[in-house]
Amino acid sequence: MSKYSGYKRQHRSPQSRLILGVFIVIIGVLSLIDNLGWFDTHQILSFWPVVFIILGVLRISQPRNGSSYFFGVSLLGLGVLLTLQNLGIIAFHWREWWPVLIIAMGISFIFRGVNRNANQSENNGTFLTDSTQINNSDSVEIVAVLSGSKSSNATPNFQGGDINTFMGSVELDLRSASLQNEATIHVFSVFGSVEIRVPNDWVVVLNGTPILGGIEDQSVPPMNSAKRLVISGVVVMGGVEIKN
Repeated sequence: MSKYSGYKRQHRSPQSRLILGVFIVIIGVLSLIDNLGWFDTHQILSFWPVVFIILGVLRISQPRNGSSYFFGVSLLGLGVLLTLQNLGIIAFHWREWWPVLIIAMGISFIFRGVNRNANQSENNGTFLTDSTQINNSDSVEIVAVLSGSKSSNATPNFQGGDINTFMGSVELDLRSASLQNEATIHVFSVFGSVEIRVPNDWVVVLNGTPILGGIEDQSVPPMNSAKRLVISGVVVMGGVEIKN
């Protein structure tokens, strides 16, 4: 019997524990200072967009492809603009700049379209009638910004990939795929949802860090399998769900 049977593997990497630990400590310190009356922490609320800056820097520091880099730059830019507005340095009004969101959506679709065409030409990718993309690429690269993505992968040698969402949803079906030993999917989701379906003979290992969100493994662990899918990354105010 495999050492993975009978329970779900849930571990956090040192980096994930560091991020979560620092976040918890900051919340605790600010609450303590406010309760003791040493400082009015409400004055710090104007700096809340710094969260987007931190997330953007984190994404840029670990780029694995062009879409991940663009996603990080977008978060960084949004955080800088909102912070400067709260400090009164610039006047930033959503009613004037909301088209930027449409531009970001367009760029996201361009990235997805380029990757989709590449997958189709190299791996004979096709689409189902319900707009679910099917391809045989060995890795996935999915970006969902204010939009949804549904895809299915049937490669015999799955090697992982990246999923980036901002106020979007992703559904990835891997039940027709296979892997040799281990593969890692890096998830970076802000206000988004991700659902991943895996074959019955895959062991799921959770390495991600949820911040005011959740990562849940609902798959049934196999009795004996050496195939491992590792889910890593950061989920902020969103959810990641793995099923069979």
